[in-house]
Order: sequence, then C-alpha cells, then structure tokens
Amino acid sequence: MTTAVTVVADLPTSSHWEYGGFPYGLEPLILPAASEAGSPGALSEADRRGFERTCLLVDQVRNGAASMGGEAGDEESVTWFRWITGHQVSFAVWRLMAWLMQDLVAGRAGPGTGWPLLACYVRAYSAMLRYTSSCPRRVYHDLIRPSMYRQHPGFSGGWAPDYRLVRRVFRGQPPPGSTGAGSAELAAAVADYQALHADVAARLVPGGRSLLRDSVAARHPKPAQPLAGVLYDNYFVTLRAPVGGAQVVAQLLRRLLAVEQDLACRPPVGGAELAGAVSELARNAVLGVSDRRLDVPR
Repeated sequence: MTTAVTVVADLPTSSHWEYGGFPYGLEPLILPAASEAGSPGALSEADRRGFERTCLLVDQVRNGAASMGGEAGDEESVTWFRWITGHQVSFAVWRLMAWLMQDLVAGRAGPGTGWPLLACYVRAYSAMLRYTSSCPRRVYHDLIRPSMYRQHPGFSGGWAPDYRLVRRVFRGQPPPGSTGAGSAELAAAVADYQALHADVAARLVPGGRSLLRDSVAARHPKPAQPLAGVLYDNYFVTLRAPVGGAQVVAQLLRRLLAVEQDLACRPPVGGAELAGAVSELARNAVLGVSDRRLDVPR
C-alpha cells in the first residue's frame, strides 16, 4: 500500500513568523528512510535562488533588522518548540552528514571542501544540543522527561534512525581518508561535542539516570527495530518518504529561520553564539547538496 505524504517545504517569503502557522507552532519533518542511502540529487537554479533568499532572511533576523512576531510564547510553548524543532534540525543535519560521508568515501566530494563541511555539521549538531537543552532543569523534568516516558518508558536517543548513519563520527571514528587539516578540524569538533554532551547530561539529569537505565532497572521490555525508530520518529513529528536533497534543505531552512526568530525574541544564555551557528548552518546546508564536488581532482 502506498501512502502519499505532503512535504511542507515552501520557502519563507518574509521575516515574519510563518513556521507552523503561528509562533512556536510545529511542522512534520519528512526525511528519507535511514535504510535508503541514495544521493541528495541535483539542485535546480530556482532552488539555489530560493535558498539564497532564505539564507538572507536568516541573516536579517540575526542582525535584528526585521520584525519576527514570536514574542508572545509562554515558557512551555517555547521549550516544546525548541525540543521538537531542534531535534528535527539535528535529524536533517545527520542526513546531510550521511550523504556527505558517502560522497567523501566514494571520491565524489573533494577533501578540501568535504572534511571542513563535515566538521561544520558536527558543530551545528552541538549548537542544536545547546538549543534543545536551554530550558531550566525544572521544566525539563516537568515537561520533557514525562513526555518521553509516555511514548515509551525506556525512550532513548539511541533509537534515532538517522543517528545510526553517523554514530561512528560522534564516537571519534571518522570515515576512511580523513587526514590533514580537515581531519584535525573534525576531531576538534567531535571533542567539543563530547564534552558538551556530558555537560548537558550532568545539568539536566544530575543523577545520570536516563529513562533507558530506569527502564532496564524496572525490566520494561525494549522495542525491537524498526518499531523503536518509528516510536522515536513519531515523538519528534517525523515521517519517512523518498525525498531528495532539495526538499530536505528547504525543510531545514524553514526551521532555521524559525529558530533564529525564537533566538531573537527570547535569547537563552549564549544566544548570540547560537544565532551565529544557525546562520552558518543555513549556508552550509545549501553547500552540502550543491557545490561540495567542485574541488574533486580531475
């Protein structure tokens, strides 16, 4: 049976809040199945022009030159938006990483662009880790943790389908061929991520008892794949369909503009640094599906 999936990938037309239909609303993210290696495909000239306009909007919001409309969100709405949307951004980044790693290993992407771009994506994920964890510990334990428990008592980030594609990189095991300055930049980005991950865990869950550990202690059954991945996707409002790089980037840019609008209206600690990381990711997301092959030796 074939089910049609609507991809919300229209690019924003202004710096006013459009995402989700209202400030701090959510949208479903559509990604290829993790089992579908595939290729991002080619970008049309119309795609390139549209992406460039959206990147300019992101920069305008970051620089405070535009009206946003996200000032009215309450604490729970903002926290929930950051938690869900920040994770969706991470999933799209992991997909871009997976495509890039395939091309690097196959020689379709040159190391001069490819390895620094991979390091950029690792830094982007670190930025989203800071963004999603920017809530007070009280709100995390009152809102976020119970919502994961209701999805499954042993809910775990290890169930994320797209993370499995890039897990080795975040564990300090880069793909073959990472040498020179690009390799060092990637290693530094991974080390920063690992330190940040430990800091976030210590701040939000001081006792170190994740839901998964509590579930094991309580002897809750762990769902097998693919059910675990489906449960994870469902919680984070993510669906799977055969979409290409242009649609992935368009969905990502919609989210990055909304995140930038949020940061402009309600900046957390380190908000300026996060805003810069969002702007950098917007442009490097476009690079990741377009120009990365230009420095392949001929």
